[in-house]
Amino acid sequence: LPGVIPADRARQIGESMVADPDLSVQTAAVALVAPVRSVQIAEALLERLSSPYLPLHDASLAALAQPADDSVRQAIIDQAAKMLDIPNARRRQDGSFLLGTFASKANLEAHIKLVETRRAPLEEVDGATLAQVAQSLGQIGDPAAIPALRSVVQRGTRFLQAIVNASGNPDDYLASAAVSQALVSLAQIRDPEIVKQAMGVLRIETAMLPAETRAAAAWALGEAGNSSDRAVREALLKVLQEEGEGAPAIFEAAKAVGRLKLADTSTELRRVAEETSVPRNRWVALWAIARITGQVEPYVTPFKRFDATVAIEDRTR
Repeated sequence: LPGVIPADRARQIGESMVADPDLSVQTAAVALVAPVRSVQIAEALLERLSSPYLPLHDASLAALAQPADDSVRQAIIDQAAKMLDIPNARRRQDGSFLLGTFASKANLEAHIKLVETRRAPLEEVDGATLAQVAQSLGQIGDPAAIPALRSVVQRGTRFLQAIVNASGNPDDYLASAAVSQALVSLAQIRDPEIVKQAMGVLRIETAMLPAETRAAAAWALGEAGNSSDRAVREALLKVLQEEGEGAPAIFEAAKAVGRLKLADTSTELRRVAEETSVPRNRWVALWAIARITGQVEPYVTPFKRFDATVAIEDRTR
């Protein structure tokens, strides 16, 4: 309907069909109601966050993140703050997401407690909630969250090293996501210890941590590091030079080198630009060189030879 009829009319149709008995129709209707213009519609969307039908849940959450005015925004914040105390982990994630989206400090103490992992063994902590809350606390930006986020990095890193040989366990990914988000959030909040923490992560043997976690540490150095800090320089260049380093970590390290404008790094960056088979890593290395030297170099598409395995037989005999 959007683009076919006026937006206001499309929104009216969506609002009238939010309570349709068919969940797929509800999902389509919810997509039409943003920005949410009334507290009544916001309340209806909040109810649909409990739906087991994931597309409806996701559409409702996306719509709630787009209030039309301050009164609707505040009503959503008030409910999101209450959701942090709900036993259901999925609802806590939703509440955290909304509070982070609005950078709201509502119920901040309870919000921070959701990442205080010292209260239980890390393997008993819900990883998805941990990752979402770590992200939201960075968006909110209150320094009161720093100790809890540091704990996520410290304990999460040890946990990941302990399970590095486990295969196919989704908790591994969730723990990695939580540590990565905590590193990013600490840099956003300007934790005075973030550079030390990020370098500590990068000092761990490459194979002992997921590439995404190392990428977050490199990003944090680019965000909060100092170009005159030799240790920061060495940590980033080590990522670029390390054999077997993951593509996400190389991308963020090259980007951090460019952001900090670290001089005399063209050799390492050019190696990435010329030898890696990952296009985005080639591009970001060239971007970093241009940012540091002012010289724009042409991007060369990586070439990968492919030989098809075929067998030719004489079928005429």
